[in-house]
Order: sequence, then structure tokens, then C-alpha cells
Amino acid sequence: MLLVTSDFPPIVSGISTYYYNLFKYFPRDSVVVLAPWVEGCEEVDRQSPFKVYRKRCATGSSLSAKIRRLIVLDLAAVGIIFRERIRLLNSGQVVSSGVLAWLLGRVFGLPYVVYLHGGDGETLRRFKLVNKWIRAIINSSAATITNSDSTRREFIGIGGNARIMHVVNPSVDPEVYRPGIDATRVIQKHKLAGRKVILTVARLGAIKGHDRIIGALPLVRQRVPNVVYLIVGSGPERGRLERMVRDLKVEDAVVFAGFIPDPELPEYYSACDVFAMTSIEVKNQDVEGFGIVYLEASASGKPVVGSRTGGISEAVLDGVSGLLVNAESTANVAEALVRILNDEEFAGRLGRQGRERVEREFSWKRSATKLAGLLGAIGHGKSCGCLVRTQEVD
Repeated sequence: MLLVTSDFPPIVSGISTYYYNLFKYFPRDSVVVLAPWVEGCEEVDRQSPFKVYRKRCATGSSLSAKIRRLIVLDLAAVGIIFRERIRLLNSGQVVSSGVLAWLLGRVFGLPYVVYLHGGDGETLRRFKLVNKWIRAIINSSAATITNSDSTRREFIGIGGNARIMHVVNPSVDPEVYRPGIDATRVIQKHKLAGRKVILTVARLGAIKGHDRIIGALPLVRQRVPNVVYLIVGSGPERGRLERMVRDLKVEDAVVFAGFIPDPELPEYYSACDVFAMTSIEVKNQDVEGFGIVYLEASASGKPVVGSRTGGISEAVLDGVSGLLVNAESTANVAEALVRILNDEEFAGRLGRQGRERVEREFSWKRSATKLAGLLGAIGHGKSCGCLVRTQEVD
């Protein structure tokens, strides 16, 4: 089968992580991936457990870049489909490769699967003229996979066929993210010794809500004087966030760590006392469809704070693995952070329960096995044993 996606490692995103970690559990000769060429992809592809085709194309977020990327990837996909004798097409983005999938389904009868994420619904709200077209792509698919029940409900609400829509949650590797990892290097590097550490790991984009936590810091510091906010990630919002830190005079309580490679992230989770990401909904932008980082924190045995938006309530169980807040209320955000930072017994219980939940429900192997079962139920999939089982991966 072929996966066509514009988000794939080394691109850093939840969608990129989702696809790589799901399909790496499939037998080596069962999956082919087509993705944009980006700097550093050669090393990723050498280590990938499946064949990856790359095409040089626009990787920007503008409408013109998206259209050019759509054309380049879709034309390349046609050749790969015939060269690799593809039996099932996986459309990573409904608005781009979904168009190709629908056309090939109509012309050649090739079955296809569409994947939907939190931000896809915003596309429908912004471009109402394509709603009918996108509904046709979804409802003509052999199956539609959503990253959360929230995303599934959203698309059912705009006319998606509930019968073919299935949830396969993002997950985490509980062997990589686990309690007890030595965080000495991170603590020394960022001068965190003796501090109570709030951590966010996310792209510095408008929806991630870094500004909500920064805005709550003056209130938090009144009751937790040694608090520090450690921000991991890069992005377009950094300048605005740095100005906000200066305006609030909390420079000594905020550390911008910048981009940190995935292999180093477990140390950062280990260094924190609470993980927080108070995502918000921004008009004409994505919504948080789920949030893999919450699971990474839970797997690390850390309590989490999330907001009541999108699919976050599926990643964070309020009162079980963390606390959910109204991100528009500075007082509510501060109250949740203070409660966890000042109550070690409560924080420890949330962390333990979060870890147990990850072990029980959210391993990548578990999600990949569920996906394999769904793909194996598709007509053509039944004639291809590679789609109905996942392999053991060291």
C-alpha cells in the first residue's frame, strides 16, 4: 500500500509522528511512502523500515505552495502506484492527496483510506465551496481514520458517513518515555536546580497557548516563588512570547530552550514537575485534535495540564492523569498549576495514573494493530496478508 503525505519525518509535527510510528510496525515490504523532500530526510529514510519516495516541492503553508505541492505529489503518486503495483492508497491529507485518491477510485477502482486530523475541519469552515467535494472524498473511501473521537464527531457533523469512520489515536512508546530517566544534563544546562519546573513541548504557534501560561506566571509565582517555565520548541510566535515575558517582568522565570531533537525529549520530560499545554482555538487555524505530547508526559510519569478544546479531553483525563482548564481564564490556569506544584502527593498520583493509562491504552503497537485490522477488512486488503498483521519491532 502507498501512503501519500505532506507531513513526514524529519518534519516535526504530531501528524508526522503519527504516520511514521503507525506504519513502522507493518511488515517491511507492505508499505511505500511518498513525502516531500526536506533537509535531513536522507538519514531518516536510511533508517526507515519501509521504502520512502521523496519529491522536491513547495513546503510552505501558503495556498499557492499547497497547490504546487499537491500537483507534484499527486503526479508522482500515479507513477508509484503502477511501479509498485499498489493495491491500497492511504491519503494522509484529505484536501491534497484525497483528490488523487478519489479520482483513482473512480477511474481504476483503487480502494483508498482517508486520514483526518484536528486542523482538517478548519479547512472546511474556511472554504465552504469545497465542502461538498471533501464530503464526497470522505464518503467514497473504503475507510476514514480519525485521530480522535472529537475529530470523528466533527466530520460526522458535516455529513461524513459514521459507518466508515474509525478512531485510531496517536500513541507513545512507553519504553522510550518512562519515569526515572536521568535529567541531570537538562537541569544543569538550563539552571533548573531547586526550581519547580513547568514544561511545554510544542511548536511556537498561536494555537498552542504558551501565552496563557506566561500570562499566569505572575499569579503562580505568588504561591510558588521558585517556579520556572521551560519552553521547548521553535516557531513564529517566539518574538511575541519574548516581548510578553519582558512586559510581565518574568524573564527570570522563563527559559526558551528552542528546538530539541526527539531523542533528547525524554530527559526534558523527566526534568519537569508538571507538563502544561493550554491550547486554544484560533479562527482560520488548526485546532488541537488530540495532542501526543500529553501522552509523552504521562508515559514519563508526569502530571499534565491541558485545556478543554478539541480532542485534548481524550488525551488527558481530568482528575485522573491531569487537570483540564479554561485556557481563556488566567486564574483557572494558575490555579491548576499551583495545585499540582504545591501538592506532591496529588501530582504523584496523577503521574502514576497517567503512566498506567498509557501502558494500558496508548502504545504505538496497539494503535498499529488496530489500524492493520481496519485495513485488512478492506476488500483488496483481504487478498494481501501484509495488511492484517503487524510485525514485532525491537
